[in-house]
Amino acid sequence: MRRGTALWGLGIYGALLAVLVFSPVGPSLRGVHLPAGVSAGAVEAAANVAVFMPLGFFVASLLPLGRRWLAVGACSALSVGIETVQFAFLSSRSGNVRDAITNTAGAVLGVLLCSIWLRVLEHRIAARAVARPQLSNSSTRS
Repeated sequence: MRRGTALWGLGIYGALLAVLVFSPVGPSLRGVHLPAGVSAGAVEAAANVAVFMPLGFFVASLLPLGRRWLAVGACSALSVGIETVQFAFLSSRSGNVRDAITNTAGAVLGVLLCSIWLRVLEHRIAARAVARPQLSNSSTRS
């Protein structure tokens, strides 16, 4: 993935995340009919995982191979910061430890997906390089 593409993706994602987490009223599942056996807490946890997957992906894509796991720590710290702000300053939102944990789980999945995706891209690039016909030096010899 090109660095510029990752930076644009991270910027757009960051703006959307800020709107989502700092809006006065968060999405509510009250009044929504959920299938039997599916709790609002499970849906909220899955949503938290899904929301932080792109963050883990984009941050990891900006880091060198051996340092991609630093993205998990950065995303976790951001999540704790968000939850703290929600708890302390946004009376219409509720920040809690469970959200920080599920957000971090999403970041871990995003980092894993990034690592897999970049490995697939590396193999494709290598396969193309092997498949290209090599110019021989025989035509330059007399």
